[in-house]
Amino acid sequence: MKKVCVIGGGASGLTAIKQLMDEGHEVTCYEKSSAVGGVFNYGSPNGRSIKSTVLTISNYLMAFSDYPPKGHRYFWTHEEYKQYLANYVKEFGLQERIVFDTEVLNLRKLDNQYQVVTRHNPTQTQKTEEYEAVVVCSGIHESRKIPPVTGIETFTGDIVHTQDFTDPNNAFSDASAFANKRVLCVGIGESAVDIVREVSKVTADCHLLMRSYPFLVPRVLHNTTADCTTTRAFHATYHPSENILYYRLGDWMLRAASFFGKLFVKEKQPALDAFNQPLEKKSLDFDTEYNEESLKLIKVWNQLSGGRRFSTKNVSFVPQVLNGSINVAVTSLESINGNTVKFSDGRSVEVDSIIFNTGFQHDLSFIEGFELKDNSVRNMFMHTFHEDWPNCAFIGWARPTSGGIPACAEMTARYFALLLSGKRSLPTDVPQRIEADKAFYKEALSDSPDIHSLILWKRYMDSYADLIGVRVRLWKYLLNPSLFLRLLYGTMLPVQYRLEGPHASPEVAKQTIMNLPLTSQLPFSLNDARNAIKAAILKRSDKYNESVFEVDFFPECQITEKDIEKYRFAANTK
Repeated sequence: MKKVCVIGGGASGLTAIKQLMDEGHEVTCYEKSSAVGGVFNYGSPNGRSIKSTVLTISNYLMAFSDYPPKGHRYFWTHEEYKQYLANYVKEFGLQERIVFDTEVLNLRKLDNQYQVVTRHNPTQTQKTEEYEAVVVCSGIHESRKIPPVTGIETFTGDIVHTQDFTDPNNAFSDASAFANKRVLCVGIGESAVDIVREVSKVTADCHLLMRSYPFLVPRVLHNTTADCTTTRAFHATYHPSENILYYRLGDWMLRAASFFGKLFVKEKQPALDAFNQPLEKKSLDFDTEYNEESLKLIKVWNQLSGGRRFSTKNVSFVPQVLNGSINVAVTSLESINGNTVKFSDGRSVEVDSIIFNTGFQHDLSFIEGFELKDNSVRNMFMHTFHEDWPNCAFIGWARPTSGGIPACAEMTARYFALLLSGKRSLPTDVPQRIEADKAFYKEALSDSPDIHSLILWKRYMDSYADLIGVRVRLWKYLLNPSLFLRLLYGTMLPVQYRLEGPHASPEVAKQTIMNLPLTSQLPFSLNDARNAIKAAILKRSDKYNESVFEVDFFPECQITEKDIEKYRFAANTK
């Protein structure tokens, strides 16, 4: 048993407490706010949700494998996800291990232990404690990042950042603060979509500045969550499959199921869509109607993006782009002079406010003597273990292209808990594995080189599954065709990693997997089978290519050169 300190009470910190407790370790977690939730704790010092946040990853992929949700697939609001975390704490008795309103001021490495200095913020009382191991779960979204712009100090209006929308006490936390103003929004990530959508409804003029076209993924696919199509076979389209025979056999089973009236697949369809909206309201996203014009804009931007950029899983701003409420400029910000903003393509606009949706940066200043080579988490084993910091894990620094960070954090925590128990050990070839991963991701994610935390779901989860001993062995389920099909062509759920191995819950895992429809449509699964077989035959890893979604996402809508010219918005600035 080890005495362990967990820093941060967000999703990563909570699963770290749970997995360490499962292995019998003595755990203390310090959380600087008064409640659990981390970035989803709206209004807290470390909260990063805005008032209108609806998650972009569906509930079954955001949930921990040891606490799967019930009911149909849909997207939680930030309040619902925070409640899920609160229920998780209650279910497993984590509350007594968490010290709230307490900030870690300093983490220092001693000879064989770690010294942790904390401050209880309400009383300003400081305390020093020593631990045998530490888990850092303070997140990768710590301090705001605003790019340097020539003349920004001369701007006469308001300079706002995404973070301002996360604090209900901030004057700019609500879109109404920008009513009748001329506003420039810089950046188009998933939170930025929510902000520009709401702001554009009240402004006199709203401009959206993007350096390049995003790859847009609607969150709704045929009334269910679009990420239901992220199957084991889907992931195999850009990663070598385990065994071509599985996919060939699964292909035959799917065709038989389709031909014989779903012989192996008994599906109960939900009564509501992925946003708990009535099925009669055919949607692409939250409050976003399914129509040809929206589909064409999405497909044009995806083509112009090159098809391999990290996807933006939120298209709820598309109606405002189409009706002219949002003026799009695909260029960069060159300079500012007073209230005049000049773009790199020579155009300029007059604005009263600039909203920078340009992300956050690491802040690890509380860790004394910590250095990260090239400031990249890719130089740590599995984005988690630093060679100079033994018995210390940095959890939550892996961001999957599809799937949720919490599930990745859970796998990390499971492995670290076993390491501390002496039941597992780090591989002897850690340096070689780090370099191999770096080389893989340099090629596979070459169009997103600056997002160092980005990983591929199946590769990352299966790598940890091998280390833990929970890898799904498909051959074991051949005599259960319905389960076998779902393991291949159902969503690749975190709960699959509870079928066997340490702390397995096979019955709960099986029931969760079986209760969900295979996917929204059998043809998508058949396409996954075909691509998986092709990848297995070629025996190579392709680039992560978002264009595989084009088969799944509305093939009935085709675009022309005329559409491309119309929706590129080359000069759409008032």
